[in-house]
Amino acid sequence: MDDCRRALLFGMDNPGPNADFNQKTFIDLAYNKLLTKYGFSVENLNEFNLKQVNSSSSDKLPNDCK
Repeated sequence: MDDCRRALLFGMDNPGPNADFNQKTFIDLAYNKLLTKYGFSVENLNEFNLKQVNSSSSDKLPNDCK
């Protein structure tokens, strides 16, 4: 389940190039709350994302992430 949660957080910390201050603040707050709630760190997520991007098909997440 944690791997599925980590996958869902991919890119969530990037509000895009046209976000205003309030949008960026909202996204940062929501992202940081989820990190805290699930006990993840930015380093942990980065390591997970690199592993998934560079993994063989047998090491990727299962299809039952919901």
